[in-house]
Amino acid sequence: MPGLTDESPQGRRIAAIALGKRGGPGAVAALRAALAREEVLWVRPSMILALGKIGDDDARAALADVEPRSEAESEALRKARDRVSAPATGFAWRSDATVERLFASVPFGLEDVAIAEAAERQIEATLVRRGVIALRAPLPGLRNALRCAYDVRFLIAEGAPGAFSETIAKARVPWREWIRSESDALPYRFSLENVRVTRQQFSDVLRLARETFAPLGLIDSPSNYAAMLRVEADADATRIWFVPTFEPDERFAYRLADVGASINPVVGACLARLVRGKASHVVVDPTCGSGTLLIERALLDSDVILSGIDISPTAIRAATGNVIAAKLASRIAIRQADGGDSAAWPGRCDEVLANLPFGNRTEDRNLDGLYRRVVGNIGRTLAPGGRALLYTAHTKTLIALLRRTPQLAVREERRVESGGLQVGLWLLVKASDRR
Repeated sequence: MPGLTDESPQGRRIAAIALGKRGGPGAVAALRAALAREEVLWVRPSMILALGKIGDDDARAALADVEPRSEAESEALRKARDRVSAPATGFAWRSDATVERLFASVPFGLEDVAIAEAAERQIEATLVRRGVIALRAPLPGLRNALRCAYDVRFLIAEGAPGAFSETIAKARVPWREWIRSESDALPYRFSLENVRVTRQQFSDVLRLARETFAPLGLIDSPSNYAAMLRVEADADATRIWFVPTFEPDERFAYRLADVGASINPVVGACLARLVRGKASHVVVDPTCGSGTLLIERALLDSDVILSGIDISPTAIRAATGNVIAAKLASRIAIRQADGGDSAAWPGRCDEVLANLPFGNRTEDRNLDGLYRRVVGNIGRTLAPGGRALLYTAHTKTLIALLRRTPQLAVREERRVESGGLQVGLWLLVKASDRR
């Protein structure tokens, strides 16, 4: 490991980072020896973090022997030891748990779809504001019951905009009233959202959070945690959310493989509900990617037959594996073909559901042509009364195409936010049936 003895402190630091990523025989011993002789204070934290990155029993033993020499080193040691600690286990909902301020985070622009799903599950839900709905329901199993929600969360403090310190100071988290635990402490991951701050400002806020929540039995643990404490800087207020994560999320376990630019499965679950027709039988996704939209639509109705098309061999492999994992291979057929080729489509379908390529992360240089052919196939194939939902950020092309396709009427148009992008959504029906 010659880089660890480099004359340049920066060279030793870079070598330690690289060794932490690579690991391998002798890596821990080399880092341990380098740390023992290292005198430059700003190099030592990188060596400590490298040991945490390796994370085996030898690294754990080495970290136990470290005596920090600076505040930065103490922070690096805390992070490294947290990384090699055991996963957070032994947490479960109390059967008598009640939370007054219970909410769910949902996709922007699809709040009504999430509320309708909750109502179908006999869960009372109301709109609070963009991206947030309020819930009244038992806690056990709640997150897994809502496919159209990112998470279930508790509001533990609210203050003036930008008042991070003041809002944290008045937060109360009676987590033992909600959660049964084998431990006296609950590990959490801290985050500060929707605001840009300097590293020092973030460190100051984090330090206050640790001091405030530690007496409540909450321990900062960014690698192995049972909940998240999210400080969100909204335009109208500063809000602190307790987001439980100890309950396994089983909703999208079928996603064994993914492809670039895949749709978020929560958004996919919403879109499947939005396009859902009362008498649909045959559903087509002409750009199916890893198959998320097909699977989410199949889970809503047991009598629909679905067809997925994609030109990418990688996407076909991913979609096929995911469909098998979802135990839906008897109802979802995946085919490698060009979604713009009319020969790849069935002669007739009742629904079309498509996350069209945006052009941001794909190699398709002729999106306009693909969109034109896909829209043409929808107009030709969709049965009277059939519905199509098209989802894309490539909005100008699609709007122009729909204006030139009179057999397809726009029933609804929305703007949805996903992954920081503003995405357009169009729900179409055959012009012969605009109900």
